[in-house]
Amino acid sequence: MTNDQLIEKATRLFHAQYGLVLGAARRYAPVAADVDDVVQQVYLDFLQGVLEQKWDLERDVGVLLYQIAKRKSQILWRKISQENRHAKYIVANHLMENAVQHDSELEEIEYDKIRLQALEHCVEQLPPKTRSVIQRYYFEEISIKEIADDIQQKETTVYSIIFRTRFKLRECIERFMKTNNEK
Repeated sequence: MTNDQLIEKATRLFHAQYGLVLGAARRYAPVAADVDDVVQQVYLDFLQGVLEQKWDLERDVGVLLYQIAKRKSQILWRKISQENRHAKYIVANHLMENAVQHDSELEEIEYDKIRLQALEHCVEQLPPKTRSVIQRYYFEEISIKEIADDIQQKETTVYSIIFRTRFKLRECIERFMKTNNEK
């Protein structure tokens, strides 16, 4: 197959799985504004892998594309948390997107304060070990490797703790915001 034929076939396969890729990007991307970037990066990585003959296009590419989207999103999470001194706000913002729509009466500043209170409250509710990992990774900008070494765990274990905790925090913040909106 020529490169043009490979690109055409890969593009057709990507478009057939576009909904899956978009869903993965929406689920894992740090903020909604990053979803399109993640999808574009998945497409580019997929094409590059096809041209380098890393993947067999006769197999189910849906799982592969989903994994690429998840990995690209995780890379964005790390980049944002390492580059931005206001990681606390970004994490709260991401976790609250789609959680609760605020009333028009609440001013944006007040809503942000409540969101940060929700994040702080929910982080405090975490078990000590988990709380320590989250605080060190997001707020102190300590690498996964350093955290793993400090707590004498594998890096994959630390990744899992962070990944699972994001979903727990999202649920906690949703409950906090709903309770706060009912008051």
